[in-house]
Amino acid sequence: DGMRAVERQGVLRPRRLMLEAGESIMPAPWRVSHANEGHRLCGSYPSLLVVPAECDDMMLAEVAAFRSEGRLPTLSWGKSTTAASIWRSSQPKVGVAGASSPADERMLTAIALAGTLPADTSARPADGPAIERSKSVCHIVDCRPRSNATANKLTGHGYESAANYPYCSLTFWNIGNIHVMRESLAALVALAHSD
Repeated sequence: DGMRAVERQGVLRPRRLMLEAGESIMPAPWRVSHANEGHRLCGSYPSLLVVPAECDDMMLAEVAAFRSEGRLPTLSWGKSTTAASIWRSSQPKVGVAGASSPADERMLTAIALAGTLPADTSARPADGPAIERSKSVCHIVDCRPRSNATANKLTGHGYESAANYPYCSLTFWNIGNIHVMRESLAALVALAHSD
């Protein structure tokens, strides 16, 4: 089941911090949400979602409404001790008018800052370096070519604006039509397994 997979990955384990006075424990930067039970937010996501701990279910609903097909950012892989993580989502519904969503912006900021510690602390994760808040960033990787993402603005979609997401960087990987890529991979696998 979904909860067993989350527990197996250990993403909800508390963070052990090393202080001058000894070890301290902080809660995991993420939590499990049941907001998608019955696929209320997104039909292609599981019922349990791992999301930033500070994002309540009402915020998740707002973020899902701003993302294509309701595919809000959700954790795919994470290391709770350092908050290093990989998330997935769909394109935002910015459109030509450049719509924005304060909830979406807060969620991506929460993802970016999950691994940071207060500036006035000498704490560091027990198994890694502390991340300075000023250097924290959420790297958004958009697999489409920029031209496709820009054209999608005409359909009410698009991509994140740097002005609205100060802790994020956006990179386009210029992968062509994903369906063609899938077909190419299937043909390559079939060729590799042929006699």
